[in-house]
Amino acid sequence: MDPAGEFTVLRFSQGSARFMGFEAELTAQISAPASLRIFADQPRRRLSSGANLPRVSPTRFGAELGWNHDSWSARPGTLRVLRQTRTADLETATAGYTRLDAEVARRLSIDRAEAIVFILGRNLLNEEMRVHTSHLKEFAPLPGRRPENEVLDSAAAFFLAPKRL
Repeated sequence: MDPAGEFTVLRFSQGSARFMGFEAELTAQISAPASLRIFADQPRRRLSSGANLPRVSPTRFGAELGWNHDSWSARPGTLRVLRQTRTADLETATAGYTRLDAEVARRLSIDRAEAIVFILGRNLLNEEMRVHTSHLKEFAPLPGRRPENEVLDSAAAFFLAPKRL
């Protein structure tokens, strides 16, 4: 939709383009129970005419601390997404945001069964976050602050374990 509320028809066509950028990740074991993960990525995409391609992710970087001891684990992490101003025609800029997440979990063994009990907090800063690559970014931001807790048995833990940032 355009600003006046009218539907806009977009027609995408193929064109010669140049893709550049980088992606990096460093993981280090700080001590026996603690690790640190630092990551960043920065895509750059342009048509050979010099125009920007639509829906290109902005620069992102972040860090995650990991701590594991016996049956306990904790993972605080942050992700910084910079403002995207390199937009194509009919595309709007997107504000940057910082997302702070944290997880505390405990693995329980009862007889021969295992379960994971965890508390997970997403977007703890309660930032308004909009994904630049989404066609719905103007209408549907990512969820605000939300705590989650769960008990997973060993089969569910394999498929549903919390994902990294």
